[in-house]
Amino acid sequence: MNSTEKYILDALVILMGEKDYSSITVMDIVGKAGVSRVSYYRHFKNKEDVLRLYFANQIEKFKQNMPYIMRSREDFFEAIFAAFKQFRDNELFFRLLLKAHLEYLYLEVLDGCMAEANDIRRPDLPEYTAHFYAGALYNVSMEWLKGGFDKSVMDMTKDFYYITFKEEMR
Repeated sequence: MNSTEKYILDALVILMGEKDYSSITVMDIVGKAGVSRVSYYRHFKNKEDVLRLYFANQIEKFKQNMPYIMRSREDFFEAIFAAFKQFRDNELFFRLLLKAHLEYLYLEVLDGCMAEANDIRRPDLPEYTAHFYAGALYNVSMEWLKGGFDKSVMDMTKDFYYITFKEEMR
């Protein structure tokens, strides 16, 4: 992400905390970011594209910590733990998404990531496996957020693992 994109993203997130998402204009964003409309449109088509950039950066951070091939259930556990931790660490962003009724962007991202992981890491899995896990992780994460993060990251990971494999993680 270059500095102009970062300024725009930061401005949008700040504005989302201050006012209703639907009332935020490009002029509001560029004014807060200190960039021109031309710069905005050089990088983004709309506000959702700005938020997708946020996710793209988070995905890159996530991938840096994941094994290339999911060889074991321990690798699965580690990946789910990392996903829940990253979600919890970005609470403010996800609360703003929920407030703006844009949580579907998170599902889009999860779906794409899981599909990529399914294709690269486990091509032997059935066709809809990636969508299954994306939907499960999305729904569980969003309910956890709505519940005020009533469980720890580790407890959420253990529950998800148990639901998936019907066994406790050792």
